[in-house]
Amino acid sequence: MPRAVSPVVGTVSLVLIAVLLAGVLTASVGTASLDRTDPEFARLSASASPDGTIVLTHDGGQPIDVRRVSLKVSVEGQRLTQQPPVPFFSAPGFDPGPTGPFNSAADPEWTVGEQASFTLSDSNEPGLEPGATVTITVLRGQTPVTRVRTSVPGDGPD
Repeated sequence: MPRAVSPVVGTVSLVLIAVLLAGVLTASVGTASLDRTDPEFARLSASASPDGTIVLTHDGGQPIDVRRVSLKVSVEGQRLTQQPPVPFFSAPGFDPGPTGPFNSAADPEWTVGEQASFTLSDSNEPGLEPGATVTITVLRGQTPVTRVRTSVPGDGPD
């Protein structure tokens, strides 16, 4: 090979390797970040009270459009008879007038720092007894995007 061709071949080879590495790196970083930047992914905290009220606080992450998610609530591992159809104003199994973005008259975008709540009616089972563990799962379609647990304050059954 003539001497003038060797530097060109070397340069082209290095550029090709750099492009391939950049493509692999971009693909792997892009794939990893898709799971972490899911628009409905958020950190939530919860509290529950014996009167049937469940309060969720958006503690961090992306805003959640409550029209695009559903909630599944269970008490001591048993799903509620009626699940909250967020957003709503009046629904079977719940007292009217949930707060925050769970209320159909409010802005449906749930942002960091905002609280949303709903209260179980006496017709919804199981009730929130002192000491019970309440689990709230936020789903997009059939896929859980976050889950939070809390305990109802007070002493549980003896």
